[in-house]
Amino acid sequence: MTDRSDGGSAAASPAEEIAADTEHGASHLSVRALEALRDRAAALAAEREGGGSTAASPDEEFEALAALARRLLAARPSMAVLRNRVNRTMTAALDEAGGAPVDAPTLRDAAADAIDRALAADAAAAASAADRISGPMLTLSRSGTVGAAIRDGDPSRVFVAESRPAREGVAVAESLAADDAVDCPVVVHTDAAVAHVLATEPVDRVVVGADTVLPTGAVVNKTGTRTAALAAEREGIPVTVVAATDKVATRDRAVSETGDQSAVYDDDTPIEVRNPTFDVTPADLVDEVVTERGALDADGIEAVAAELRAAAAWTER
Repeated sequence: MTDRSDGGSAAASPAEEIAADTEHGASHLSVRALEALRDRAAALAAEREGGGSTAASPDEEFEALAALARRLLAARPSMAVLRNRVNRTMTAALDEAGGAPVDAPTLRDAAADAIDRALAADAAAAASAADRISGPMLTLSRSGTVGAAIRDGDPSRVFVAESRPAREGVAVAESLAADDAVDCPVVVHTDAAVAHVLATEPVDRVVVGADTVLPTGAVVNKTGTRTAALAAEREGIPVTVVAATDKVATRDRAVSETGDQSAVYDDDTPIEVRNPTFDVTPADLVDEVVTERGALDADGIEAVAAELRAAAAWTER
């Protein structure tokens, strides 16, 4: 049943839209989740300021907003950044209230601040990675943070894997080629050609985003990332992962997602289909994880994970 209490349309709530979105990266969807919280809190605050008979009490407002937050957390469990940013927002509102009931205006302001913080963190991570981009490079899938790093960096050629089955890498290549800030050739190629490209072209660095960085340093990203990292190791090419610290997971276990089977095979022969959305690249295949705090080592990643675990404590209320 469609849940309209999120402030969404009759077609889908924000949580449902986020769950169904296969076009945008994790950072974008995390900001969309924060916007949903902000907008719902603003609507509740307006109802109370209007003084109508349907206005909720602060406790009722928090109950409604906490329920929305939990639906958003459940929308894309594989995306740590969405979970962490929602958790930070709820914790910030509780801290601001100082033990008093958390009303809608407090949560509205906390969500607005969280959006600003998220956008700034993504931009700072991109700026940090841009300093490392000089010469020919290879990337895959769609990452807004990686795209910004490429635009701010100094690549001499950008190879982009098409990123099947959605082939979002093609749109990324088109966007980069049309951007005046990217003053170099852009090459799109099949996923199966990643190892060939790395072996035969003068690629200096593989640069990818991350949906999640596990506390172990392993990276969860679009399927094909592990293949690219393995091929890069074979050729002695460094692999840089670009991600805000909010993408660090609080748990060691990766949550998998499966894409539409018909995107791979939609005929009648009774064969099994595998279409995983993400794969896990072990930490020893990643040379660095570049964030808004700079490059994090294993201890730095674990310290961030501990910080984010504390922010999740509100869910136990």
